[in-house]
Amino acid sequence: PLTGALAPISGSPFVAGMYPRSVCVDPTGKFVFIASAAGAVDAYVVNQSTGALSSVAGSPFATGAGPQSVSVDPSGRFAYVANANADTVSAYSIDLITGALTAAPGSPFAAGTRPVFVGVDPSGNFAYVANAASNTVSGFAINQITGALSQIVGSPFVAGRGPGSMSFDASGKFAYVVNNSSNDLSVYAVDQSTGVLTPVGLYPTGVYPRFIATAGKIQ
Repeated sequence: PLTGALAPISGSPFVAGMYPRSVCVDPTGKFVFIASAAGAVDAYVVNQSTGALSSVAGSPFATGAGPQSVSVDPSGRFAYVANANADTVSAYSIDLITGALTAAPGSPFAAGTRPVFVGVDPSGNFAYVANAASNTVSGFAINQITGALSQIVGSPFVAGRGPGSMSFDASGKFAYVVNNSSNDLSVYAVDQSTGVLTPVGLYPTGVYPRFIATAGKIQ
């Protein structure tokens, strides 16, 4: 807490699935979800005193082929996995007591070609998928009861080449997508009632950008 230095947690490293690719902690800090190349999400309960991880009953939970990332909505009720080799997104409801995952009705949902990342906006109303091979971002409205996804009008939205991840400013007014192959950043204005993305601009980055994080609220 004073310096930010890291110290190993007792029992670490904890066993995960084959080739773990993405780690997500739910907003409450109670659960950890890991997408692995074996086609599954490993779920863990976080010991609030020590930080140690213990497997959730029923874990691992099946995904589509080639899961690349797992994301949790701001309410901590729903989880989403980008299945790169199936061109789909798996949606789940999260048991808020146990951390277990249950597939949402209609899951998995069709995305673009080679989806690699799912971003949920700060309101929790919309989910967006970076499709690395089709150079697009698929937009979905989130059913607030089930977590199921429905395509936003106008989706998919054009991105740069090889979109790899995305983030939002704290207000949810703007979305940012890093494009691995064109070495730039696509910026969009987010219609907060419909979820539609409107391009703001394209900005150069370093070579092969992979991830983006935003901080603060744009007034």
